[in-house]
Amino acid sequence: MFEIHSLTDMEYIRIKEDNNTGDPIVISREDIITAISSLKRRKVPGADNISNEHILLSGNLIVGCLANLFSAVINSLFSCDVNKPEVGHIGDIDSHLQYYRLPKVINNQGNECKALSEERRRLWIASLQQNFAGKNLENIRICSAHFISGKRANLYEKDNPDWVPSLDMKKPPTPPVDSKLPNTDNLQSPNFERFKRRETRTEKRKVKDAVDSLLLLQESENREQLSSDEESGNALQTEISEDLIESMTSELQKLRTENIKLKAEMDLAANKFDKQYFDGKNDRVLYFTGLQTFHILLALYTFLEPALPVKKTVNKFKMLILTLMRLRLNVSASFLAYEFNVSSATVSRIFSVVIDVMYVRMKPLVFWPSLHDLRKTMPMQFRKCFGTKCAVIIDCFEIFIDRPTNLKARAETWSSYKHHNTVKFLIGITPQDTVSFISNAWGGRVSDKHVAENSGFLTTFSLETWYLQTGVLI
Repeated sequence: MFEIHSLTDMEYIRIKEDNNTGDPIVISREDIITAISSLKRRKVPGADNISNEHILLSGNLIVGCLANLFSAVINSLFSCDVNKPEVGHIGDIDSHLQYYRLPKVINNQGNECKALSEERRRLWIASLQQNFAGKNLENIRICSAHFISGKRANLYEKDNPDWVPSLDMKKPPTPPVDSKLPNTDNLQSPNFERFKRRETRTEKRKVKDAVDSLLLLQESENREQLSSDEESGNALQTEISEDLIESMTSELQKLRTENIKLKAEMDLAANKFDKQYFDGKNDRVLYFTGLQTFHILLALYTFLEPALPVKKTVNKFKMLILTLMRLRLNVSASFLAYEFNVSSATVSRIFSVVIDVMYVRMKPLVFWPSLHDLRKTMPMQFRKCFGTKCAVIIDCFEIFIDRPTNLKARAETWSSYKHHNTVKFLIGITPQDTVSFISNAWGGRVSDKHVAENSGFLTTFSLETWYLQTGVLI
């Protein structure tokens, strides 16, 4: 028993098949008359614009036409072979079987999906082996009995044998079987054969893996047995030539040398820029930090170490080296990040913190000595040329900076001498080669005279006192 819904009033015609002869279903005139008599009046017409009143008033004129029409529709509704009700067709419409429409062509999911759906639809139609000229393909249904697994495969599972129906499909009439030719009635579809071959290969692969595992297990047991025999003194004696022993010894020595070299390189990479990296290498200290010797570097670190913060990624000594390298070599934060194996943000934070610590801790080292100390320690060369009248040597120097985005700051820092944006400092050095004064930063545009007059140097120098006592002129 199955149901077909009407296009006009959604009522349905029940068609019963009381026998399993497999003959085409024919709808009788009595079934049509019974269905027409159950139609309700005053209903809105359907897509065909035919109302129920038209059908009711037509009488017996259209009964024959409707009977032929519905019989043709019912018999073309399913493409399954009605001669084989045992695989589940019209007689099994209410059973566990599923009925699938022909795959539609998918146009909105890319060219690959469209080509795949077109190919699948074509293969489904070809597998039915029927002439569908003049028929509506939307009415075709294929039951799940024609699929190996009982259901169709997904669109993208092209290698699956159920991508196209293959079991018990209708075949065109064939000539009588010749006794000399092999019987091909029991042959399966190519997809099914490929599926079987793939399953066979999978089983063989599993067996091979199991055999390999057993062989490995047996080999491991043999090695354990051999090692136990060697420990007990029962090992077998094997003849080894002198050339083989010499070759093995040479290879072993080569591997040891290579291993020692690799360990040294790893230790060097791990201890790079550490104390051992600079110990006894004054030229390396001078290049990376600007300090003359390793002892001066170590003294500076000992002086700053109590105030340096603790970092998990970089120790205190490397923090000082990182800061001195950036001051000395003017390298980028990215370069230092690769060298010290940290991030660029960490380099910037370390540099800012260490600069602040150096300023606070080393600021007392820049002081103005007394007149008595200067005269007492005046170098001989200065005594010969200037006597004891030289107190300080001053000069302005400029440091390049990035061009400011603010127009006023850009104009104030532009140096016509350096042809670049700079900041200017006034520095004072005693004849004893110690820094006695350093001013704040000024824009590169300002003159040296303006910096000397307004940087506080004259107040610190106490020009009038020095002039009265020593006759110094500037």
